[in-house]
Amino acid sequence: MVSKIDTEIFLPITFQTYKKNKINLLKTHIKTVNTLERIKKLNELSKIKTQQRKLLKKTINDIKDSYSKLQKSLPTSLQIGILEQKHTEQVYTPHTKTYPTSFQPMSRIDEELNKIQEKLKNLKI
Repeated sequence: MVSKIDTEIFLPITFQTYKKNKINLLKTHIKTVNTLERIKKLNELSKIKTQQRKLLKKTINDIKDSYSKLQKSLPTSLQIGILEQKHTEQVYTPHTKTYPTSFQPMSRIDEELNKIQEKLKNLKI
């Protein structure tokens, strides 16, 4: 008869060690489950994101089509018979206020110059 060889190893452990290992194993299991849930949520969010992008692209294309149809349906100025208006530039000239000018009292030099000018006018050369 052929006998099977047992490959199992039995390690003697205490209850405290077993309890500690079991707690660590459960903690690891909880972290793994939480990570898997996060991955699942991220996958769902990425699907929603691609759907929203597709919807946005479709909406933009619809708007472009509507705009081009509207532009094609509008009559041109030649069809209506309206002449294009020429743009003329108008120069704005603001009204300036005139203020009375006040001069300094005439100095002696100014008085003499005025006398000389009057004499020159009288000579009429």
